[in-house]
Amino acid sequence: MDGDWWPPGATVSAHVGRPGSLLDDSSYALLFPIFHDLPPPRPGRGEARRSWSIVASMAVKLHRCSTKWKVGPCWRVQKALDEQGIDYEVVKGPARPGKRVDLQRLSAQNLYPVIEFENGSIYREESKDMAATIRAGKLDEKRGAAS
Repeated sequence: MDGDWWPPGATVSAHVGRPGSLLDDSSYALLFPIFHDLPPPRPGRGEARRSWSIVASMAVKLHRCSTKWKVGPCWRVQKALDEQGIDYEVVKGPARPGKRVDLQRLSAQNLYPVIEFENGSIYREESKDMAATIRAGKLDEKRGAAS
């Protein structure tokens, strides 16, 4: 009786790590440590396929405010990076402009968001313009010489 219900030659396919799946990133790693070497799931039907660019392999840092709300300029740029599949590190800073000493030192101004490239150069525009640049796949063009 053991295994009679399983069709011959069938394999098990689990969509681990996919948001909304039975086992998301936070639970499958704890429950099934053997899955840590699995590649990320490919987009299925109804999911947007990510467009890849040279920027996707670059190390960028997104300097943003520390608010948890999913609205506003910082979230707009972070969402665009997520949509394009660009790997980035979030560097959260103080909400008050007067306390943004490190951001002032980095970018000579105190407004969020700021993208810092691996060569030390920075990119800062209005968030709508930054998001449009990212979605157009032109973030690499904004990487300048280190200052």
